[in-house]
Amino acid sequence: MLAAARQHGGGQPLPDGGRAVDVPMPPEGARYIVVHSPERRAFERAMRRQDMRRCRDALRTLQAAVAAGRLKTPEKIGARAGAILRAYRGSRYFTWRLTPDGQFQFALDRTTLRAGRRVEGTYLLPTTDRTLDAGQTVAAYKELLMVERAVRELTGSMELRPISHQTQRRVRAHLFVAHLAVLLGCALRTALTRAGLTLALDTALDAVRPIRLVELDAAGQRLRLVTRPGPHGQAVLRAVGIHQLTPPRECCGKQKSKIQENQGL
Repeated sequence: MLAAARQHGGGQPLPDGGRAVDVPMPPEGARYIVVHSPERRAFERAMRRQDMRRCRDALRTLQAAVAAGRLKTPEKIGARAGAILRAYRGSRYFTWRLTPDGQFQFALDRTTLRAGRRVEGTYLLPTTDRTLDAGQTVAAYKELLMVERAVRELTGSMELRPISHQTQRRVRAHLFVAHLAVLLGCALRTALTRAGLTLALDTALDAVRPIRLVELDAAGQRLRLVTRPGPHGQAVLRAVGIHQLTPPRECCGKQKSKIQENQGL
């Protein structure tokens, strides 16, 4: 498939700097979009390096345990090595063996590593839709992933299970609030993209989490102040059109205090 993609040329450029190559596969009639994504390549590279480092450290610990005589039987050594490789996907990077005198040795599998590095950041999207070009197909898949992620969050154990409501009306209200949260998340993600911010949704929410409405009682006078977020939080607020944080007005229409005026509230 990758060879076929190379034969079809550079492909269509994508907004993230990647490219999408449309590879038809006769006689089945299916289309396959081969996507090269710099963002995904950077992510997969970082994850690979992290896994390799952790796996190497764990194999070195196992090697020291065998050398010290704490592990002796081949069965136990093999079980421990297999567990390490499974935990860190180390079979992609390392091989191991027992020497005739029972010592544990491991080495970098450069052939497998080179093969894996060649396809980092590359993924395949199948489709039978003939009305979308390669770029539109990639965008449609990304929207689908956003919906699936939202559904997972919506039905996750922290969001909706178990529902302790006793009436259908309260269950529907709970679901409505959860769906509203998903809708607001999508709107925030769109606003961040339009503002040119590359913050992930979780990062953006964490950036504005420190915002609080604080009520103080100073010499019998009630003050209402809003805490200010950091630079990332301020950028998120500007992206959604909020340029100045002001506390909610009192229902009785009290005048601003000197402290509020000094803070520009």
